[in-house]
Amino acid sequence: MGGQPRCHAEPAGLEPGHRESGGNPSGSGLLAGRHQPSGRRPARRDDLLSRGRCITRTAMRAVLFPLVTALAVAVLAPLRSAQAGSDEAMVQAAFVANFARFTQWPAAVLPQRQGVMQLCQYGQREDLEQALRALQGRPLQGASVQWRQIQRAEEARGCHLLFVSEPGLALVALTGQPVLTVSDQPGFVQRGGMIGLLRHGGRLRFEIHLGAASQAGLKLSSDLLSLAVGVIEAPLRREGAP
Repeated sequence: MGGQPRCHAEPAGLEPGHRESGGNPSGSGLLAGRHQPSGRRPARRDDLLSRGRCITRTAMRAVLFPLVTALAVAVLAPLRSAQAGSDEAMVQAAFVANFARFTQWPAAVLPQRQGVMQLCQYGQREDLEQALRALQGRPLQGASVQWRQIQRAEEARGCHLLFVSEPGLALVALTGQPVLTVSDQPGFVQRGGMIGLLRHGGRLRFEIHLGAASQAGLKLSSDLLSLAVGVIEAPLRREGAP
C-alpha cells in the first residue's frame, strides 16, 4: 500500500483548467511544502505508464466514492430517520471508514486481519457520535471497529483513528503516535492534524498532512493522496526547532 507510486492526477471534483483565486483550491492557506498538481491538463496515458501502476482521478472516483455511498446507505442506514443535519455526519463517518481502509498501521499497532480497531472521538457532537457508533463491530482491514469517547489527548494512546469534532485538543501530545487524526475543524492540518475535511465546491473534500502521518509511522495509500485537494509533505516541526 505504502509502496505504490504517487499519481499526480488532478484532485477529484476539480475540472481541467479550473483554478481558485490565489491558487489555493481549499482556501485554507496550506503550509509551504504541500503538494499541488503542476498544471490542470488530464494525465496522459504514457505519463501514467511511466510511473508504473497508477490510478487516474476518474478511476479512483469509481473505486473510492462508491464505497462512501455504500457505507452511507448500507452501514449507516439505521440513521436515516434522524434529523436532516445528521446527513453530514453520516457522510463524514463514511469518509472516516474509507480513510481507515486506505491507511496502513505498523504491524505491532494493528496486526493484519485480527484484533480491534479503536475508533475514538474527541468532542461532544451527538450526530457524529451516532454515525461513528454505527460502525461498531464492522470489519475494517480485518479488525473489528470499537468506538470510544476521549476527553483529553492522553486518552488517545491506543486509538487507531481519532476524529476531533471540536477545538481544544492538544495535538502536539500526539506527535509521533500512530493515531490517524481526522477533523472538520478549520485549519486542522496546519496545526498538525493528518486529514482535514472541508467543503469545496459544495462537496466534501479533504486535505492531508503526509508529513505528520509519516512521522507517526502511518502509510497512506497513494490512491488516497491523489484524491486530496492538498497534501503537505514537510515533516512537523518539533517545539524548539528552528
